[in-house]
Amino acid sequence: MLNVLCFFCDYVENTDANKDTVAVNQIAAKFYEIAQSDDEFPDYIIQTICYGFGVFAYNLPNGEFKVMEQAVEMCKEFIDGDDAFSEERLVSTESTIGALAKIAYMHLDNKIVTNGDLCMIFSKMPFTGWDDENKNAHRCLIQQFAEPTSHVHNSSVKSAAIAALERISDYKGNAKVLTAVDRAAMMKLSL
Repeated sequence: MLNVLCFFCDYVENTDANKDTVAVNQIAAKFYEIAQSDDEFPDYIIQTICYGFGVFAYNLPNGEFKVMEQAVEMCKEFIDGDDAFSEERLVSTESTIGALAKIAYMHLDNKIVTNGDLCMIFSKMPFTGWDDENKNAHRCLIQQFAEPTSHVHNSSVKSAAIAALERISDYKGNAKVLTAVDRAAMMKLSL
């Protein structure tokens, strides 16, 4: 199951398939259908489904993510779960928060996903659980901040975004939170 879910995430994230809004929405709907099955899934499957929601939302035009409400609800339930920030669940939780960030960047509506959600997301950065997903989540924030029309520039969000970027930049721990290219891109930002 994990390999199939990851395949579709990679397929949408790394190919021109992301330009087909109908197909991306169909895959997102299938992910939601899987999540709603009667099967009991481990955290890494639910986290991968949530990660997929983030990928799909990030590649769909504003307002065209058909399962947005369900995706956001699933992400929030996971993040609010027991021991979400325990050592055992940290990787999955940070990945899910990164997915919620991608949804918010492209589909913020202040009903389903709000400025408050973005501020919560930024308060949890930098992510340190899993290097690849850490770098991906931080790269998306850098890209969004470089875009003057992005939701990260909303007056109620911008200071939280700047604080997150500063914490990412200043991070001295063992986790790899930025690539060299992302670090260079961050240095060009006007914080």
